Amino acid sequence: MCRSSRRRLMALSRVALPMTLVLACLMTLALSQSPRVRAAGLDPVIHWDSNMIYPGQNNGNPWGPVGELTTVHGEKFTASSVLGQTIKLALIQGDVNNPPGGGSSYEFCKLAGPKIAVGQANVDGSGKFDFNFSWPAAAASGMYSICAYNTLDGFPAGNIDDGPFSVLSGGVPSVAVSRATVGQGEKITVTGKNWTPPQVVNVYIAACVDCDGPVVVAGTAHSGGLHAGTFSMTFTIPSGATPGEYVAGANAHGGVLDVGPTGGKQVTITAAAPTATTQPSPTVAQATAAAGAGGGAGNGNTTNVLGVSPLIFVLLIAGIGLLLLALIVFLAVMLSRRGGKKPPAGAIGGAAPGWGGPYSSYGADAPPPSGGTVQQNWRTLPPGWGDQTPPTASSSMPLGDDSPTRANVSYIPNPAYPPAPPPNYPAPGGETPTQPGTNNDGLPEQHNPYGN
Repeated sequence: MCRSSRRRLMALSRVALPMTLVLACLMTLALSQSPRVRAAGLDPVIHWDSNMIYPGQNNGNPWGPVGELTTVHGEKFTASSVLGQTIKLALIQGDVNNPPGGGSSYEFCKLAGPKIAVGQANVDGSGKFDFNFSWPAAAASGMYSICAYNTLDGFPAGNIDDGPFSVLSGGVPSVAVSRATVGQGEKITVTGKNWTPPQVVNVYIAACVDCDGPVVVAGTAHSGGLHAGTFSMTFTIPSGATPGEYVAGANAHGGVLDVGPTGGKQVTITAAAPTATTQPSPTVAQATAAAGAGGGAGNGNTTNVLGVSPLIFVLLIAGIGLLLLALIVFLAVMLSRRGGKKPPAGAIGGAAPGWGGPYSSYGADAPPPSGGTVQQNWRTLPPGWGDQTPPTASSSMPLGDDSPTRANVSYIPNPAYPPAPPPNYPAPGGETPTQPGTNNDGLPEQHNPYGN
């Protein structure tokens, strides 16, 4: 029995010894390969605020743009050189938990550079501190870790954080507006950029940025682009908004991203412009009445008694004047033509004109023979003789200028001769039927029944 028990103990020892050796090796390997786990429990550590971390993104590490409101929390800073003292904080590009070349976190914070100082934090009596700063433009791209240094010797006082911060944009989150002045009831568009990573952005127009003043309009937009972070939001200004000066602003991720007090854009809200109304066309009576009222008031309205414009009134008066002038000219022409056709005074029974003497045959200004008349015009010849010289003419009569057939010759008729040739006497040729051939314009040998 003792022999069997001894055998069982020997068998168990053969199995337990190798297992113990394997566990010892694993524990040694784990301790040598996991300094972060050991340090997390023993060394000072700096945590990024949870608002900087987007769940499910960037492996649980923080990221965002330049200008992001950064908050860190320190704990376990219990060394005598830093407990209750002030420490310096600085950013170094790279991952402090995985230093290049396999070095330690302490060496990384001590030797790596450049160091971008972000400020000083006060460590309380329990070894904790909280510190806020805006991500600096000097750290505009890549991954950065934060390290703590004591102010006495400048050596690292804490060398582990939760993981590096990744910079997505070198520009700060900002907004712009489509117009600086907008009226009640009108539209205005607010745009933004560098709101990274893509997320919901709160956009508003209010009395001020991040204050308790009245808000005119507000809404949410979604930024787009991992490194662009752009958005656009259009608002309609309420008709009841009080006219005045306002600002357009935005924030996101619990205020981690914000335009800040100086990043808002000024917007002036004005009262709505009065709406124009369509008036019906006035009737003729209304236009005339309005013209009369305007003229009577003497207020400078260009109207007259006819209710028409001055140009039309002047044209109307000018047309009437031209019509009257044309009528006067027409009457003058007609009267002149009628006067030209009027027969001479001798032909209408007027007094016979004077002789126009003196004549040597009868003495100066002697009257004509008894019963004689001067033949002034062919119109005074008796019917049947046309424009011929009367048959009673005598060549011994004084000369004149009224003979219709011979220039500068005028005869006095003799009442003793018959006033006209016999009806059966054929009309001879030539111009003087009673003296044919006298003037070489008729029949030279024509017999003259009157003996002349």
